[in-house]
Amino acid sequence: MKKFQFAVLALAAVAFIACKPKDDPKPQPDPDPEPEYVSPVTIDGSDADYANLPNVFVCNRPAVTEYMGLKVMKVYADEVYINIYAEFDRDIIDVNENLADDEFGGAPGVPFHVYFTKDGSNGYTGQWNTPCGTLAEGFLFEAGQPAEAYSPSAFSWAGEEPSGDWLWNEISTQLVDASKITANTVEFRVMVENLPFKAEGTVYVGIDIQKGWDSVGIMPRGEDTTDEDGATVPGVADMALVTINAVEL
Repeated sequence: MKKFQFAVLALAAVAFIACKPKDDPKPQPDPDPEPEYVSPVTIDGSDADYANLPNVFVCNRPAVTEYMGLKVMKVYADEVYINIYAEFDRDIIDVNENLADDEFGGAPGVPFHVYFTKDGSNGYTGQWNTPCGTLAEGFLFEAGQPAEAYSPSAFSWAGEEPSGDWLWNEISTQLVDASKITANTVEFRVMVENLPFKAEGTVYVGIDIQKGWDSVGIMPRGEDTTDEDGATVPGVADMALVTINAVEL
């Protein structure tokens, strides 16, 4: 009998030990959260943010007799966004002028183009010495009012060699991430990863604004010259070579 009681007590002790709750592990501190990217540029139609940023490309309107519709172009690029700010001349831009194009039914509008290229080896040569291979085309005003957003369609160069002909294929890419249009400015940002080429270190950028599908402002723009007969020859420049700044988190 004593042996049986001892056995029962031994089993009970084992069960007690087995069921005794283990000490909770010491809580570990949460790992430091990954730092978040915050763009140094606020898309608000103002160029105030560009004043203290590194490697900002700035272009002011040169003393030319043609293509005066754009007054200022500023570009700041990092590994996430290409930020573009432009001022246009409302004395030249007519927001109520009909486009006179069957595709748009004669509706008023202000076409605005942005051009990109990686190395200038092939593309459209109608605006600059630098051939450009990617185009964004949209409108700043519609029916005389600022558009809700600059939401351009995207195109890639369709030619086999550099040309001034308008040869583009539409691509299903949303380039512009955010935008703001005011009475005389436009500011927007383009997602670097959505460009149809890998931008590394630098990227070429150019812009133009139009009336009735004819350019009335182009940037960058070179100074006008005169030919041997004294006639004015509109200045042609290279596209803006913009530095892509590293993101510091």
